[in-house]
Amino acid sequence: MRIKILGILLSGILHMACYGQNAKSISGVVKDGSTTSLLEGVSVSVSSTSLQTLTDKNGEFTITASVGDSLTFTFVGKKTQKEIVGEKNIIEVLLYNDESQMEEVAVVAFGKQKRPALWVLLPLSMQKICASHLLI
Repeated sequence: MRIKILGILLSGILHMACYGQNAKSISGVVKDGSTTSLLEGVSVSVSSTSLQTLTDKNGEFTITASVGDSLTFTFVGKKTQKEIVGEKNIIEVLLYNDESQMEEVAVVAFGKQKRPALWVLLPLSMQKICASHLLI
């Protein structure tokens, strides 16, 4: 019985050691596909794990993944992009607009007006805007 338990523990440790040897740090930059401007706040995740990060203000990210893992890049209003981790440690990803995703957008704004010793919310105003009117 002890030998079985020891064998199971040993195989688990070896499995974790093998995964750790294949894992490497992947860094890169994410840009808008049409303007090549840097994208801040893009979600970068490793499909086979729960690892996830966001791009910084320079569109840069760093995440740990193994060769063969799939990196998923998602951003509101952009098509989801998947990249397979290969031998490269630095990658560049371009995200393109996804018009089908941006049919309606709700923008809620509240204003404040100063009154003697009180802050009062201004009346709420609503207007419907089509996706074709937005500059993306």
